[in-house]
Amino acid sequence: MALIVPWLAPEVRRDIGERVPAGIKKLVAGDNQAIQTTFSSGGSGPKIYLSRAAFIAILEWLAASPVRAPMLCRLKAPTMTAADLLPA
Repeated sequence: MALIVPWLAPEVRRDIGERVPAGIKKLVAGDNQAIQTTFSSGGSGPKIYLSRAAFIAILEWLAASPVRAPMLCRLKAPTMTAADLLPA
């Protein structure tokens, strides 16, 4: 089994920085924590995982933002395997 979980790379997070509205930041932070608590067997490092709602909110914000073009090119969706879901 594999899950596709979109995440923000550190360079994207740096690039959009403080421009992201507070409501989206709060959604992303809460959902990232829930995803890591539920699915991660270890630290995600610098990655910020996005729920469906957070991913859509980021994309909608980017679509309306003048900084959107470089950011859209860097959004990634890595795959987690069953081994990633099992306790260490």
